[in-house]
Amino acid sequence: MQKITISLSNFSKEPAGHDMNNVMNNPIYQFFWSQNTKQMAIRCSILGLFVWLPIYHWYSWQIAMVCTWIASLGTYLFAQGILIFSANGVRTQQRASQYKPKGWVPLTIAIVASLLGNVFLGGLLTEVGNRNSAEARMVIALSVIAALLSWIMLNVAFGKHYSRFYYSSLDDDDKPLPEGKIRKGFHFPGTEQPSYLDFMYVANTIALTYSISDVNTTSARIRGMILAHSLISFAFYSIVGAGVLNAIVTS
Repeated sequence: MQKITISLSNFSKEPAGHDMNNVMNNPIYQFFWSQNTKQMAIRCSILGLFVWLPIYHWYSWQIAMVCTWIASLGTYLFAQGILIFSANGVRTQQRASQYKPKGWVPLTIAIVASLLGNVFLGGLLTEVGNRNSAEARMVIALSVIAALLSWIMLNVAFGKHYSRFYYSSLDDDDKPLPEGKIRKGFHFPGTEQPSYLDFMYVANTIALTYSISDVNTTSARIRGMILAHSLISFAFYSIVGAGVLNAIVTS
């Protein structure tokens, strides 16, 4: 995956009344905008290893694993949140268009990690009755936090995948579009150039309701993605529900 480079000269293309240049001149924002998804994931994983070592010394490896997951994923989502909430349509298109539209690797990793993470949490919850009360409460609290972060990560990954598809310069047959044209696939009422927040709205609406009412789909590929997103969300909720039920029964 190529490194993302963002030219600050493009940040001047902001609507009147928004002084975003001052924000983007902040070195913290510049750092996060200079990182691609792979670089962010590596740095957050390294942070998780530093969390693992002391916790594993005092608790079981299962608790250390959950804490590592929370630290790594929480940091990653914090970095993604900076990008999502600071991006307008111009910056979203500039960043999303630099990724391959068929780049399924980040999305696939997010799906597998979130589902396997929930399976692990479910197994951890089934043995909560074998722990003392203080440790059992800690395991339940950590599991809830980890499951919530996994759910957020899953939908952030889908939202960013939708943005890459929307701003792709290839059509549904993977042929180049005329210069200046983009693939789209969604119609956002009242929005000519959707930002990351618009795509996050779509992703979370699908995950929660299995439908989108006010955003229209205009591509068969997008409808296939939405179907897959809905089924994966259902599987996610089913795993969480099974884990909670097992925890109640075994405790």
